[in-house]
Amino acid sequence: MSVEFRRGTRSFEAVSLDSGLRFIERGTVEGYNLRVANETVSDPVWGQGEAIRIDGGDRLILFPGLPFLVFEKTFMNGSQADRVIDSIRPVSMTLGFRGGPASLRALGTAGLTEVRKESNPGSYSFLAVADPETRAGVVVGWLTHERGSGLVFSDIKDGRAVIETQLDYGRLVVKPGATIKSEMLLVGYFEDARLGLEAYADAVARYYRIRLPPQPTVYCTWYHAGASNERDLLKTAEFAREHLAPFGFSVVQIDDGWQAGVKGNGPRRNFTTHRSDGPYPSGMRQTAESIKTFGLTPGLWFMPFAGTANDPFFADKQDLLDPASYYTSVNEDGVKRVGCVSNTFIRKPLRLPQRMCTASS
Repeated sequence: MSVEFRRGTRSFEAVSLDSGLRFIERGTVEGYNLRVANETVSDPVWGQGEAIRIDGGDRLILFPGLPFLVFEKTFMNGSQADRVIDSIRPVSMTLGFRGGPASLRALGTAGLTEVRKESNPGSYSFLAVADPETRAGVVVGWLTHERGSGLVFSDIKDGRAVIETQLDYGRLVVKPGATIKSEMLLVGYFEDARLGLEAYADAVARYYRIRLPPQPTVYCTWYHAGASNERDLLKTAEFAREHLAPFGFSVVQIDDGWQAGVKGNGPRRNFTTHRSDGPYPSGMRQTAESIKTFGLTPGLWFMPFAGTANDPFFADKQDLLDPASYYTSVNEDGVKRVGCVSNTFIRKPLRLPQRMCTASS
């Protein structure tokens, strides 16, 4: 990427060296007064980079290995009184695409929308604007949120897609003689904007030193086979070891139906043991150990704060249960509803004597 500031138009432009596309046709910064200089900068995370300093404070920075242009603003207070900053719009950009703006799409926290502001109300933290046919596009994202909340807006003006950025501080106080750096903004062009969003996430993770543990990939028995059973589940685990584990699959989870307890309103609730006449008569330990022999991790569904008052298992544990009103009702379609009191989905619930419906925490 190359970036150039043009004094004549008081704006900057950015070109993707891979595609040759000038993806920022015109970028403007808040409060420019014609002072521009080149400088070398050093950052503890990104290392040494080249910057264009604007008006002694704002900087456009390129770092080797980072596929984004970095914008950083500096708030200065040369007065004798506190300077209070509520909200600013530090950078606006007119984007360059090979096609017209009407076909472009924006993706952010408002979902997948058209680019015009009537469709996209704005996005917290990040926004991608891309051509859905080629997937090429621009990704804009706030790298940091130390003091301010960053937003990104899109629109179409004069036949071009435009981006507006905003930082909401509420009440940032800059003391006399002090300087405070703003949050850092990233802007980049990618032949596949989806990869650009991943690069943005990687940059955030690197900046904040985020190290996540490996994410397990889980198969749950519920939608396919309820709780399944100790015979069929091992066939599933064997299949998963051969066909899915090479791609990261790791966990086999048994859902509702394995546990003991009386059947009533909802699942059985004695999760301390299995049902001898249920789908796992040999016990859960044996099934778990068998799953482990396939190099997979066994998982088990349970409800930690649930109990049934009339279950013999809970006869000496009534103090753990929370009395709650119980209801049954029939709606106009003849559907019977039973459960603890809630007026959300019923019209005129018939309240029965109090029962122990739910366990307390």
